[in-house]
Amino acid sequence: MRPVLSLILALAASPVAAGVDDAIDAHILPGYAAFAQATAVLNDAAGDCSADALRPAWNDAFDAWMGVSHLEL
Repeated sequence: MRPVLSLILALAASPVAAGVDDAIDAHILPGYAAFAQATAVLNDAAGDCSADALRPAWNDAFDAWMGVSHLEL
């Protein structure tokens, strides 16, 4: 029983970290960079507080946020 349990635990533990570096490099960092860029554009657009002036920048920032909103610590 013990060897089987050890094998199950070894197999279950190995994929836990699989792909973490890829996820960071391909999804997390680019996603937060896009969000930072979009919010900087929104900040610049805030000089004119009319809805028509802010709407495109707001929509882009919101879309960028949706790309990373599911990430948690």
